[in-house]
Parts: sequence; structure tokens; C-alpha cells
Amino acid sequence: MNIAFALYSRSLFPLSFCSHRITTTRVRTIAEALKVNIHLTVLCLLSNHIGDVGACLIAEGLKENHSLDVIDLYDNDIGDSGAQAFAEALKANKCLTVLGLQCNMIGCNGATALASSLPINVHLTDLDLCNNNIRDDGARSLIRHLKQNATIEHMDLFGNAVSVGVYGQLQTVILDRILRTAERKQTYESHCAFVLGLRRLEWQHAVPIVDPMVVEEMLQSTLQPAVRYVARCAELQENAKAETSETPRVDQQIV
Repeated sequence: MNIAFALYSRSLFPLSFCSHRITTTRVRTIAEALKVNIHLTVLCLLSNHIGDVGACLIAEGLKENHSLDVIDLYDNDIGDSGAQAFAEALKANKCLTVLGLQCNMIGCNGATALASSLPINVHLTDLDLCNNNIRDDGARSLIRHLKQNATIEHMDLFGNAVSVGVYGQLQTVILDRILRTAERKQTYESHCAFVLGLRRLEWQHAVPIVDPMVVEEMLQSTLQPAVRYVARCAELQENAKAETSETPRVDQQIV
């Protein structure tokens, strides 16, 4: 596919260049097109190994882009300097809602930079940082700044060198946020989103942990919001029955 032709087209479906090992010249072409394209909403650049140089170019394009909703940069050898460039882009971008940076080489400095953009950005809802090199310090920075952000609904640090306790703190913030959304909206979609997150959490911790203190730490810091959610579901179910017989039942919604 001709990259320039595709990116300057006025009628684009989600565009994918996966495992093409795109050169720096082509990455620059993509970045320049992002500055002027007003039609593209989804861009997948999985496994192209664009590195920090390519990430910085894409980030510059995002600063001026007004249409892209999702960008997936899975497995692209992006490190801290690339993450720092995306942090600056997030401070300027006003349309991106999903940023996928999973399976890269982002460490604590990159995580801290991304965290600094969270109180400023009011559009991003999903930041995926699975399988990077983030440790507790970087995770704590993300958690601290996440509390100053009102739009993030999903942030994943699975596969990083983050302790169970700190990982649990992150999940607590996310799950409590979704719980508050469910309470406010009381909609089918909110319940489903929470349950999907809860089931993902259960799967992530479905590994043998020998140390009983670690198990206790995980339960105390991570699963308490889930316990509260179960109780809240029962309450909402009773309220829904009282309000209207047409409201979908909670037990049907979470199956």
C-alpha cells in the first residue's frame, strides 16, 4: 500500500501497517500526514520497531492532529524518550482517546513523563502500558497523577516490574472510578465495563503466590472495590425493580 496515498485519502477506514518494519522516512511521512489529515480515526503500527526516533516523529504529528481516536504502537522498541515525546503530545492533543504502548521498553522516566500529562489531558480514556520496564516509582507517579485526571477509565501495567501492592493501588483507583460512574449513570454499559475490568483483574492475579503476606496485601489493596461493587449491584438491582420492569436486570448484565 502507498502510505502517502492512504494517509492523504479523504475516505479512510482504520489504517493498519503491521509488521512492515517501516523506515524512518516512511514514519516521517505518516507524521506529516497526521498534521493535516482530518478523516483518519484509527492507526495501527504494530510491530514495526520504529524506536524512539519514530515515536518522536509520530508524537509531533499528534500535536497537530484533530481526528485520530486510536493509535496502537504495540511492540515498537519505544523507550523513555519516545514516551516523553508522547507525554508532550498528550498535553496538546484534543482528540486521542486510546494510546497503546504495550510491549515496548518504557521505564520509570517515561512513565513519570506520561503521568505528568494526565492532569492536563481531558480526552484520553485508555492508556495501555503492559509489558514495559516500569517499576514501582513510575507506577506511583502514574497513580498520583491519575487522581487528578477525570477521563481515564483504563490503565494497564500488567507485565511490568511493579509490586503487587502498588499494582493493587492502581486497580483500586480505576475500579473505584468505574464504580462511581456506575452509581452515577446506572447504565448497562457501565456495569459491563466494570465487570470486564474485574474479570481481567482476576485473570491477572490467577498465578500461584506462595508468600501468604503477599496474598493478604493483594486482597486488601486490590479486591475491596470488587466486594463493594457486588454489594452495590444487589442494591441497584432492587432499585431497578422498583423503578421499572423494563430496566435490564443486573444479574443478566454481568453474565
